[in-house]
Amino acid sequence: MRVALLLALAACSDLDAQPNYGDAVAAAQQRMHERFKALDRAEQAIVMSDLARVQQEAQLLTLFEEPDVLAKWQPFFESVKDAARPLAHAKDPAAAGKLIAEVGRRCANCHEATKAKIPLEQLAQPKPDQHLATQMLRHQWAAQRMWEGVIAPSTERWNEGAQMLAEAPLTITAESSALGIEDDVAKVRLLARRGLDPKTDRPQLYGELLATCAHCHHVIRDR
Repeated sequence: MRVALLLALAACSDLDAQPNYGDAVAAAQQRMHERFKALDRAEQAIVMSDLARVQQEAQLLTLFEEPDVLAKWQPFFESVKDAARPLAHAKDPAAAGKLIAEVGRRCANCHEATKAKIPLEQLAQPKPDQHLATQMLRHQWAAQRMWEGVIAPSTERWNEGAQMLAEAPLTITAESSALGIEDDVAKVRLLARRGLDPKTDRPQLYGELLATCAHCHHVIRDR
């Protein structure tokens, strides 16, 4: 990430002319961190069908400025903000899921263009058992790895999450018709299996996955 910021903040010939260059890099790093955390919070809010929180975090994304970057990098930051604006006005969690996936795609475009290496935290998988709460934690873990796979972008993280989600068990209650979510359960597994195809449009698929998760959680919460 630091390398990308160094490239973006100034041309090599300008380094000696900037006495506060280190401060500028540190400030840009902090803004990138805040931007990532806002996007991450929005993604988690979609899963929980918290539309107000999604809109709030997306609005923050539209306000970030990068005044010190070179002109050639500015379009990448503007592209992310452009994608965040519709998310800030999403009408429902399902629509928000698809919109945030496009924000993730724009982030990945910038990271690829600048050859940024995104530091991804190593989080241990929750140990499996038959309790629904644990199964949901494992689903959350898998979805988060896929989200990182979109943003970084990282094939390793994406496949790690998709593989777990494709095989993750659910309680018999969730798979029965008692709650009316059997279609959502089947779709999550189908999408996860499709995600393992290297030709898959990952952001688009992840948007569909988030929309499905949001619907399922909304039904369960209301019951």
